[in-house]
Amino acid sequence: MKPIFIDKLFKNITQAEKNEIGEIYYICRHSHDAQGYPYFEYLVVNNLNPDNLIARFKDKEDAEEYVMLKNNEL
Repeated sequence: MKPIFIDKLFKNITQAEKNEIGEIYYICRHSHDAQGYPYFEYLVVNNLNPDNLIARFKDKEDAEEYVMLKNNEL
């Protein structure tokens, strides 16, 4: 099963959208607002604790692989 990807910045995802997500982990866009840090485009988020961002990835394929592994651990 392909991981859920929300094509929005994390800060723009509504609570209603978060409630509709069926998986624990999902992928969304990174805000790119941190200066001086490595470039990351995708965030992996724990939907049970959305304040706890799990990982950042440059490539979407790497983020998808990571989410599939995390969701299969459950």
